[in-house]
Amino acid sequence: MTHAHRKSLLLSLLFALFALCLSVYYIYSSYQDAHQQIKTRLENDSFLIAEWIKGGFTSSDYLLRDVISQVDLSELHYPPKDPEQHAKRKAFLRDKLSTLPNGMLMGLFNSQCLVTHTNAKDGFDASDRDYCKAMMTEPERKTVVSQAYTANNGQLNITQGRKFDFDQPGFKGMAALAINPSFFADLMTPLNYGKQSNITIFDSNLTLLARKPAVPEKIGSRIHQPHAEAFLKTRQSHMFLDIDSPVDGLKRLFILRNVDDLPFLIIIGAAHQEWQANWRQRTGIILVALFLILLLAAFGLYSYWSVLRHLKELERMKSEAEQLARVDMLTGVSNRRDFTEKAEICFAHFKRHNNPLSVIMLDADHFKHINDHYGHHVGDQVLQQLGSTLKNTLRTSDINGRLGGEEFAAVLPDTSLEQAQLLAERLRSKIEEISIDTDQGPVHCTASFGVAQANNDDSFHTLFKRADDAMYRAKAKGRNRVEVEVVDRVVG
Repeated sequence: MTHAHRKSLLLSLLFALFALCLSVYYIYSSYQDAHQQIKTRLENDSFLIAEWIKGGFTSSDYLLRDVISQVDLSELHYPPKDPEQHAKRKAFLRDKLSTLPNGMLMGLFNSQCLVTHTNAKDGFDASDRDYCKAMMTEPERKTVVSQAYTANNGQLNITQGRKFDFDQPGFKGMAALAINPSFFADLMTPLNYGKQSNITIFDSNLTLLARKPAVPEKIGSRIHQPHAEAFLKTRQSHMFLDIDSPVDGLKRLFILRNVDDLPFLIIIGAAHQEWQANWRQRTGIILVALFLILLLAAFGLYSYWSVLRHLKELERMKSEAEQLARVDMLTGVSNRRDFTEKAEICFAHFKRHNNPLSVIMLDADHFKHINDHYGHHVGDQVLQQLGSTLKNTLRTSDINGRLGGEEFAAVLPDTSLEQAQLLAERLRSKIEEISIDTDQGPVHCTASFGVAQANNDDSFHTLFKRADDAMYRAKAKGRNRVEVEVVDRVVG
């Protein structure tokens, strides 16, 4: 490639990179802005709903305080001691209840949590209700707001109660009212997140109290929500979750918020495809513009890239040709030519620096019998396993290759005779474990090894001759063994 080509290519790439980085930055920053905006909105709206809920129960608590202030404990009897007074007190409760939107029932309870006055049926024993148990067993408790439950009239409600004489020890009785869950649905009316987003309110048992969009058939049902259950255990005020909805699989950004001391949980889920709509539109415009810019840049460089591709293909073909010329295609190790060239370089390095150098020669045992008895395809598999064992066992600095037929060799720089012997033994052991499945049963393979270490007065060929002689001694002594050179040497 000429200097002019490199310069024009570099400038074009820098321009494309700049356009890409600018586009990515704008897309990312606009996404972050949109994400922060929806999080802020979710946080504000969930907080607003929580405050509305608290405000509603504060208002109803004031109503209960007013009732308690006008009722004497001596009236809390059933059956009533004074029927006329009893009827007046029931009328009083009905009047008070009429001032409370979404109020369903109001009643007075004595110290045994027996309902003495109500706008429904008197004499009901509520001592087994959770709200009564809480008031009777927790001396410090002054008020209670229950989970959702189904009342005697078959309607779902939330009960709120306040003690009489809460400054005195013990439970003397309480005033309580039942609130229709439609109270929660009314709170969500002003808020809108889109058709695929939703707002839900649960009690802390994950009983569904209200939802937008509405699902009337699910109100009062306990919903399995693993993320909500885990959140309730953390006792955090609120938490964000960016997950696929377990109901319809849509990706939504959720906020989960506890309503302070009240047993309610608010969940708002904003669908990604709705809150990201404007961002996606802007991103589409940016990507189209970026595509056109890059297309123009690509068109201007097309001729250069064609040349580069052609040169690269020629280089690849050259590399493959060189690889084919140096690698034994069956075993994957160096062929004789490549091995000899590398080994001679390594031997020359030994001559210059006098570092220890050893050679291993190995030959597969009874290989002709394997070819004749099982077929050449099995023999090929044996040779492939030998090559793999060599590559996987030797170091990267070692040189290994196939010299021909079933004969292999390895040159081990910086390796003494004793170290080379240990390595040869390890190779022998691994080769002995080779097993190849055939129609006639498994075929096992062994090899005989010869090991020699280079002397100062060695030539390349005399060193390999000593290792080859040692290998033939191993053959003569029964095969599947390692033999080491036995001549006296002066080691470099």
